[in-house]
Amino acid sequence: MIEREIEVGEKIKCIQKTEGELRELVYDYKKCNGCAVCVFACPVNAIELGPVHEIAKGLEMPPVIIDHLKCAYCAICYSFCPFNAFEFYVNGEKIEKSSLPLSPVRFTYKNERCRKCTLCYKVCPTGAIKREVLLRRQYIAERNEGIKGSVKIDREKCNFCGICAEFCDVFRMVEKKVVPNDIVPYSDILIDETLCDYCKLCEEVCPENAIEVEGKRISFELPEKIANITIDQEICSNCG
Repeated sequence: MIEREIEVGEKIKCIQKTEGELRELVYDYKKCNGCAVCVFACPVNAIELGPVHEIAKGLEMPPVIIDHLKCAYCAICYSFCPFNAFEFYVNGEKIEKSSLPLSPVRFTYKNERCRKCTLCYKVCPTGAIKREVLLRRQYIAERNEGIKGSVKIDREKCNFCGICAEFCDVFRMVEKKVVPNDIVPYSDILIDETLCDYCKLCEEVCPENAIEVEGKRISFELPEKIANITIDQEICSNCG
């Protein structure tokens, strides 16, 4: 015999009781942004988008609605949610995502290939990726004085990684909203040459060789890396 019930409070708890087993799917709608990954992933169509108009008006409503009677309690929604809005328990014990058969592939971070740019940490939905800036142009005392020059960006080569802008205030990234089919968080890069001493360090910082500076290279030697990337596996949702 299968018994199903739902409890609504700060979180929404869907409960399935069978002989010898208790399954609980807990939905924290305050963490959910309504991305609809769970809606499309659910194999029994037990999840649908919530009241869009009410949510748009600022009312506190769950972005998705779960039909606890249709739910198969398979935890696929829990596996794929990039915002960790779901939790799944069997007989009171929380099940880890990595132990589920349909859990997404866990991330593999290859440090030797990472350029320490700004893209991944800017778009990470859980904030699991942290970027520490180790060096900025303003921290380097040596400067060119009174020279003329120019700065050009090859738009065909530039991939809007944002490294130059975090290194030097001469560059500024124009941010835009990230959408599923375009996850680059920038739409353009601007140059303020009034702040530039044409030291040419940005040419070496750019991983795509997209910056060309007419000026004089200062003697300062850049370190091997100007930033560090770390990933907090405790809050990473392995969304890919």
